[in-house]
Amino acid sequence: MFLALIHTHRVEIKCRPRDTHIYSYYRGETMEKPIKSKSDLTTGAIGAHIRRITIPASVGMLFNTLFNVVDTIYAGRIGTNALAGMSLSFPIFFIILSLAFGIGTGSTALISNALGEKNEKDFHRIAYNAVALGLVIALLLTFTGRFIAEPMFKFMGAKVATLEYGMDYINLILWELFSLF
Repeated sequence: MFLALIHTHRVEIKCRPRDTHIYSYYRGETMEKPIKSKSDLTTGAIGAHIRRITIPASVGMLFNTLFNVVDTIYAGRIGTNALAGMSLSFPIFFIILSLAFGIGTGSTALISNALGEKNEKDFHRIAYNAVALGLVIALLLTFTGRFIAEPMFKFMGAKVATLEYGMDYINLILWELFSLF
């Protein structure tokens, strides 16, 4: 996975720690160290590349699902209203999760094309725009979600007792969106 660190007018894209290359983009200038063949997806066995990419992605999806399972277990210990309130937020959470996965998949495809073409300028531009888009969407959803959640819960048939628990839980989800995007 790529980790993007945004500084003032500077984006650094670092690959996994075992890879030794770092791309740095600073005001249109690029510095490059040679790419190891292990991270070059244009060479090597396709099956090995698929395993190297899909296993971490599957583990990430598993932990997103386990996050909800563990929350359900603890909400069930509080009471049925807490469990019902939390269940109200699951559709909203999965819509947000789908949006995040869609942005991640789309940007990964575009980044892969740029890397396959050995076009560093497009690679940096796409990576920067993907991170910026994720942050903007996370900001928008965090602040507009507070106004949209209550009417959505009422539309889904939430009772007063469950609405309070649902709002508490969705507010926690909305504050953590920056880690999701």
